[in-house]
Amino acid sequence: MWYTHPDLDSIFGPNGIRFADNGRTLLFAVTLHPFFDPTKILHAKGRIYKISIDKTGKPGKRELIWEGKPGEGPDGFTIGESGKIYVSLALPEAMMILSPNGKELNRTPATLEEKLQQEVSYSSPANVAFHGKQVLVTNQDFFVGDPQKHVVFKVYAGEHGKPLFRPYIKQ
Repeated sequence: MWYTHPDLDSIFGPNGIRFADNGRTLLFAVTLHPFFDPTKILHAKGRIYKISIDKTGKPGKRELIWEGKPGEGPDGFTIGESGKIYVSLALPEAMMILSPNGKELNRTPATLEEKLQQEVSYSSPANVAFHGKQVLVTNQDFFVGDPQKHVVFKVYAGEHGKPLFRPYIKQ
């Protein structure tokens, strides 16, 4: 075990993970916290945390950089060259862009009307990856399972993704 904290309790536990910079800062999502407390289920909120990693590779300070409204749950995310964070919101079924410090910059679809106008609507979007200046978003339709909604969306981001950090592993 590398890290644990009661704030990780969620329907899926910690979810979505990505290094923000050369292995010194780790971001991860928690879909809905606290989920397992039936007295608080209607108040469960998604979160994105940042943890510094010290020189020995141990977790350092944990910082909350984004917390959704009740019922908003992030799943996967990726980071652009600018540091913007592209987040799939499994709930409320949208794509969100955050500034590097966690301020919401944009969300699509922003309204129910926009969602209804989509050829295939976001339905439990799960993960996000860059492909050139596009962001690809998986759509899992977790709650209904409609095969016609099992798609990968392409969303123009206007930037490339931050290169993935690939740690050196001694053998």
